[in-house]
Amino acid sequence: MSAQDTAAAVDQPGVGPVSSQERFNSIDTVRGVALFGILLMNILGFGYASGPQEFQVLGTEGPNFWSWFVMNTYFEGTQRTLFSILFGAGVIILTSRAEARGGGIEVADIYYRRNLWLIAFGMVNAYLLLWDGDILFYYGVAALFLFPMRNMAPKHLLLLGAAAMVIVSLEFQYDAWETRKEQAAYVEAQVILDDGGELSEEQQEAWDGWDEAIKDSIYDAEKVAENIEKHTSGYATVFLHHMPHITEMHGNYMYRFIFLDVISMMLIGMALLKLGVLTLQRSTRFYWFLMLGGYAVGIPVSLWETNHIVANGFDLMSSVDVMPTYDIGRLGNATGHLGLLLLFVKSGWFMWLQERLAAVGRMALTNYLMHSVIAVIIFLAPGFRLYGQFHRYELYYIVLAICVFQLLVSKPWLDRYRFGPMEWVWRSLTYLKKQPMRR
Repeated sequence: MSAQDTAAAVDQPGVGPVSSQERFNSIDTVRGVALFGILLMNILGFGYASGPQEFQVLGTEGPNFWSWFVMNTYFEGTQRTLFSILFGAGVIILTSRAEARGGGIEVADIYYRRNLWLIAFGMVNAYLLLWDGDILFYYGVAALFLFPMRNMAPKHLLLLGAAAMVIVSLEFQYDAWETRKEQAAYVEAQVILDDGGELSEEQQEAWDGWDEAIKDSIYDAEKVAENIEKHTSGYATVFLHHMPHITEMHGNYMYRFIFLDVISMMLIGMALLKLGVLTLQRSTRFYWFLMLGGYAVGIPVSLWETNHIVANGFDLMSSVDVMPTYDIGRLGNATGHLGLLLLFVKSGWFMWLQERLAAVGRMALTNYLMHSVIAVIIFLAPGFRLYGQFHRYELYYIVLAICVFQLLVSKPWLDRYRFGPMEWVWRSLTYLKKQPMRR
């Protein structure tokens, strides 16, 4: 968006949804790519019954293993990081634009109503569309805390974001320490049992808990079959199966891990927007540095983590060992991905593809919820019940088909209409007024 476009937009009266002239093509394009990246990671949760522990049986060869290796090394955690950064940038775009038009206190009404509805969409996605990996709920909750920070200087936003990241990392460190302590208690109890001694109540609990954790970390064909049956036995069965996990994720897990993880990236996204990084106002050299610097940190760390898990046979402690470095690897790779994507947009190459990716990004809510709807139809009991019927690598063919479909459909839709279907619903609810749909 040029300075002239910005000035023209600010001169328009009233507070309403962001127009197409006020959007940043770079942000929409990166959002479109990140949306596909999220699907790349989510597809296993949608339709795969096994975990990486299957390689304890299958071995470390073949397309299943290598698809896991690539995803775990180069994409794990990176796509939600990019999406969170872009969401934070959107906070600044929405509020600064509305305030520039003299919105006053109405800006706060719009902002909070918008995110309360996002929470509602997330709950629908999680409970009714049966997707316990939903992110909309967390984004809506985290965004409620960002409004008072919208006018902070970029350096303060970066410091706050970094502080939140450190806290999350320390929580991972603490969990790794606790797990090692539990393992030590189990070993001590096992020694007593081997010597014919009796365990105290506390020692018995430690032994039972770790023994159960070991069983969960070992590939179990019967558990996989049971998991498939629960996902293909009817809507009510799937709902009841997912309910405990969703409530745990929306409760304890959110406030221990997800909240600070998400809000840290949003704060950084707000800063990057203000610094002109996301709007291509920096030099090409800067974006090369962002890409190469990010990959120089992220790839070696992630490669070490993946190889460590493989070398230790996917056992429980191998996953614990890599917890302290997890954020370093995924944030380094996410930074590299961001630099690469912004270089791509700045280059002007393949404009036909950039335009279609930007259209996908502008319809992010519609396209994201579409993933859940398609997954229900393909994998779960209300649909074709194909959960657990595909190899790991075959699921990425489904991802490719969905991405191609959304690339083909999103731009023609936006050529005719102002918003995606769910974006129209969201904006109409946010502004308490039915929005014009046709161009």
